Amino acid sequence: MQKMPNIMRWTLALWLSVIPLVGPASHAAADTLIENVSVLPMTGFGLQTNWAVLVEGDRIIAAGPRSEIAVSADVERVDGDGGVLLPGLIDMHIHLHMDRPPAEIARDLTLYAAFGVTTVRSMWGSDGQLELRVAVVHENQFAPSLVLAGPGFGKTFKSPDELSAMVAQQAKAGWDLIKVHWKPTAGQFDAIMAAAKSEGIEASGHVPYAVSLDHALTSGLRTIEHMDGYIRDMGAEGGPASDAALQDAAARTKAAGAAVVPTLFAWRLYLREADMDEVMAMPDLAYVAPAVAEGWKGRYSESLMTWAKNWAFALIGERDVSAIAANRQRLLRAFADGDVAVLFGTDAGQPYVIPGVAAVREMLEMQDAGLTNRQIIASATAAAGRHLDPSGNLGVIAPGARADLILVAKNPLDELQTLSAPLGVMLRGQWHDSTEIARLLSAITVR
Repeated sequence: MQKMPNIMRWTLALWLSVIPLVGPASHAAADTLIENVSVLPMTGFGLQTNWAVLVEGDRIIAAGPRSEIAVSADVERVDGDGGVLLPGLIDMHIHLHMDRPPAEIARDLTLYAAFGVTTVRSMWGSDGQLELRVAVVHENQFAPSLVLAGPGFGKTFKSPDELSAMVAQQAKAGWDLIKVHWKPTAGQFDAIMAAAKSEGIEASGHVPYAVSLDHALTSGLRTIEHMDGYIRDMGAEGGPASDAALQDAAARTKAAGAAVVPTLFAWRLYLREADMDEVMAMPDLAYVAPAVAEGWKGRYSESLMTWAKNWAFALIGERDVSAIAANRQRLLRAFADGDVAVLFGTDAGQPYVIPGVAAVREMLEMQDAGLTNRQIIASATAAAGRHLDPSGNLGVIAPGARADLILVAKNPLDELQTLSAPLGVMLRGQWHDSTEIARLLSAITVR
């Protein structure tokens, strides 16, 4: 294990005293058979009934009809009680703020795992995240696996040489990708992309204000976050975008091989007219300390809509935010229809977007945009998995794949809401049943 600085070792020790990470209902990472289940493998096949999944260590070694899977007498057996097993969810856009009390960070990690989010991609690096990633796996914590963008690149460098050194430093330190913010000039953006290519590290993020969408696409930006660059490029801030413009944006993105992370729910909160009392009454806030929630409300002392317009002005100019929200949904549908890689993301870690809990909220927004349940689930499993692991061993249920799984009561192809109440979660080969999950959630419920 990578040696950790004293402050991080102290932080992790404190976490262990705050949140029980592994309880008696958990099985160590050994041979485990999950049986009496239907399986949604996300490998191109639909729901498979009377299947079982055999796990060894952190890998799936067999998945198929129960009658065809031979097991040893001492295998750990998990009775799925007729539920549906599918790959763990992958949230491709979250924010893991490390400048908070350890208990709050631990709460976020617990929430992701408890609601079946088994991998997250944190899109702004900060001190402690690299050490935390090591600890999550080494200590087999009840927490998602972490994919980490380095500290974001805005106007934070003075020359291409300085920028190249910063990118090289991030690559050497072990960050997984470079985060492009919306602030760089066109020249700075080109320098970021050139340095990332030189270091062989992914560059993803916003389309900077000073850069056109075509420029960003042809420069090799691998994922485009939030879709604000598209709305700006189409001039779709003041009314309905044309179908032709939407289809053209999708075609250009497909041709460039880029993927899109839409984060509809977070932007819907920020851009729609909503009563602050209704927002504060969301059941999601059961896991947020009242003082923190009140702090969010105080931070936005103006009405939510007034604040949203001001916030939108900083990003895309003062426009019709209702039109922007509607165009974002239509654009997402155009991406899905145009076979663009849509990768699931919630922007969790922002005010009112609660880790793990926001996953189904985001899915329902995508459903409202016209995506099928299969497309939505694929965006959060197989599609996101292929982006992170081109070998195909993430986000699917198949031999060789990482054993990250969710057990739910119903077929999510019929009812997405079933994902909001997992009957069990497997993290890197370790099974956690509903009793343990309920205990962990109870420990962090604050109201």
